[in-house]
Amino acid sequence: MGYTHYWYRPRILDATRFRDFRIDLEKVVRGSGIPLDNSALTDEGVMIDGRGEPFVIDQCFAGRIRQGNANRCFAFCKTQHLPYDALVTAALMLAKIHFGDAFDASSDGNEDPTSFDNGKALIKDILGLDVRTSFKEVVHEGDDFPSISLVVEYVKA
Repeated sequence: MGYTHYWYRPRILDATRFRDFRIDLEKVVRGSGIPLDNSALTDEGVMIDGRGEPFVIDQCFAGRIRQGNANRCFAFCKTQHLPYDALVTAALMLAKIHFGDAFDASSDGNEDPTSFDNGKALIKDILGLDVRTSFKEVVHEGDDFPSISLVVEYVKA
C-alpha cells in the first residue's frame, strides 16, 4: 500500500479546457527538473511516471466508470511520496482550476495541510499562480455518504 491520490471526473472532459490544462501541466513538468521515467502530454491525454504508479488523465475516460452514474469516473495514483508526487499534486490542482466542480480530487494527505505544498510551489514558480487549497465534504448524486474533495483557489502571484 502506498500514498495515494484519488479523483472523480466526467467521462469526457471539454477538449478546449483539456488542451489548456495540458499546456499548463507541460510547463510545470518541463520546468520542475523532477526526474521522470516517462511522460506523455498530448491533447488526448497526459501521463507522468516517476517510478511509482503512472499518473494518467485522458480527455476521454477509458477506465472504470462508477456504477449508477456514467458521468462519474474514478481513478487514482499511488505516488509513495516519490519526488514526482509534487507533479501529481500540481496536476490535480490544475485539473481543479481548469475543470472546476466537474473534477473532484482527494488524497491520503487530506488531513495534512502541507500535503500539496510542493505542487503549489511548482505552480507558483512556473505559472505565477498563488494557489491555496483546502478540503471539504461533498455528497454527489447517487452517493450514500459524503466524500472529501479538494478545493482550489488561486490568484496571479
